[in-house]
Amino acid sequence: MTRGARGVHGEGERIDTPHGRVYLEVEGEGPVVVLVPGGPGVGHAHYHPWFSRLADRHTVVYFDAPGTGRSDRPTGSGDYSVRTYAGAVEAIREHLGAGRIAVAGLSFGGLVAAEYATTHPDRVRRLVFSNAPYSAASWQRGNIDNVNHEIRVRYPQLWDRLMRLREAGITSLAPEYQAVFQRVLPELEWADPDGHPTLNRDPAEKFQPDVYTAFIGSDPEWTVQGTLAGFDPTPRLAGLAVPTLVVTGRFDRVTPPAIAHSLARLVPGAELIVFERSGHRPWAEEPDRYFAALHTFLLSE
Repeated sequence: MTRGARGVHGEGERIDTPHGRVYLEVEGEGPVVVLVPGGPGVGHAHYHPWFSRLADRHTVVYFDAPGTGRSDRPTGSGDYSVRTYAGAVEAIREHLGAGRIAVAGLSFGGLVAAEYATTHPDRVRRLVFSNAPYSAASWQRGNIDNVNHEIRVRYPQLWDRLMRLREAGITSLAPEYQAVFQRVLPELEWADPDGHPTLNRDPAEKFQPDVYTAFIGSDPEWTVQGTLAGFDPTPRLAGLAVPTLVVTGRFDRVTPPAIAHSLARLVPGAELIVFERSGHRPWAEEPDRYFAALHTFLLSE
């Protein structure tokens, strides 16, 4: 299967799914690898050109999840669910005429990858969790509790400011709260917050806060209350018989290595790789090592 070329971004197609049209781009040739994007609420543009490194040996599939980027916006907030997003992955597989696919869940995409792989294990030949949560509890533990812990102990003055906002009834997605929160986010996401690589940002894929709140809830930096609440595939993951790779960055404070460690212990036979000079995006901070690891894993028998 050969489709697209390097520089494919913006030249994809929209395919029909039960929840509207989903935009996808296909690059390279070889076994199919579907990249399940992070967020929730943003498109896939920031994965270009990094994941072109896989396209010389794989068919790399990028897509915008429902409600983001160039994909259709579902009419109801209930359509924003891990199950709906996993359904988009299945629609993509069917559209490509692929039998078994590799699925790589990037950040939030790990939740979708977990749902898809445990629902359709016969259709997944390899599974990758890249700096990814895998349940509502792990999202709470990392993206919320650990992030708040880091702000509280490393930036106490900013933490005090956030607490004053909360005492005034201002929730965590309010502009006043986010103005403070965004100041420290690079410190939480990157090993080198001052010298990290620049990511591609496409205006067509701007952040959609309604998608974020549909999944996480109206106070998303504090507790999981949206459609993600209660999502727990751990019993199914514990019985999963799909070759699995779990990767993390030593300096990822959003989805810290402890979460990757617990996931690797949960899935039978899973391999864990820690990138010692990376934060939340080892594919950008240590691309040579990251893509060498993915090539080895994805091409292994």
